[in-house]
Amino acid sequence: MKNRELAENFAEGATKGNGSHMFIDDNVIYSYGYHFPIAIRLTSDYGFKYILNRKGYSMSTTKHKNYVASCIYEKDTILATDRIEEYKNMKNVNELKGIQKKIKNNLKIVEKMGLKAGYLLKNKLTGRIVRINDIHPDYGWVTCQDDELKEDYSNIDNFEIAYKEMIVNNL
Repeated sequence: MKNRELAENFAEGATKGNGSHMFIDDNVIYSYGYHFPIAIRLTSDYGFKYILNRKGYSMSTTKHKNYVASCIYEKDTILATDRIEEYKNMKNVNELKGIQKKIKNNLKIVEKMGLKAGYLLKNKLTGRIVRINDIHPDYGWVTCQDDELKEDYSNIDNFEIAYKEMIVNNL
């Protein structure tokens, strides 16, 4: 099957299919393998909605992304993100609405506390220090790094849980 046809099939709801270095598995279309999702298809009361991957990879993956984008109406794209992996298990738009609410809440917390990239937080239970790496208000992501465990708190649920156990470290 040609890649253009595969992209059209994905936009129409296909859950399986293969092209040249491009394939559909369930509600996700990939380029070259599971390491690079191009788009995720979610169901809604009004048909399909899509989350698109903003990351680049190669010239051929860019072509794959363009095939998919051209088959999806712009109004049906509800999110374009660099962190598409965070959404791969979603099936329905309502799941995304729950995450968007958490994202807005976390950004309000960051704004209220005046937190900025580079600030340190201290975990009251373990005493470990967590550093805020980035705050992305456009995408709603806050990434933190636990220097001892080398864990990245990029998942919004982890950040919310971490915040509840944190106090600003006044070092």
